[in-house]
Amino acid sequence: MESVAESFGEEVIKKLKKQHCDFTNRLMDDNDTAVEFTSSMEHCDDTFIYTLTAYYYQDQSDLDDCENLDELEWEIDCIEVQSKRIEK
Repeated sequence: MESVAESFGEEVIKKLKKQHCDFTNRLMDDNDTAVEFTSSMEHCDDTFIYTLTAYYYQDQSDLDDCENLDELEWEIDCIEVQSKRIEK
C-alpha cells in the first residue's frame, strides 16, 4: 500500500478509504473464515484513468456478532490499480 500512496498521494488513499465497501461474494479457500469486501474509485491524470480497488477482509465470526458493519474495524489489506489510457 505504501507504493500506491507514493504514486498517488495520501489524499487519494484517504478518499479511497471513505468509499463504501461491499461484499465481493468470492469464496475463500477451505477453512478460511475471512469474508472479502472491496471498494473502488477512479483517479485521473493527464494521460490515464486509474481504477483503485481496496480489498478488506473480515472474519465471519465478527460479522455474525455485529449488528451493523460500521461496528467493525476496517483496514485496507491491499490495493489493486488498473489503468486505461485517455483517448484524445
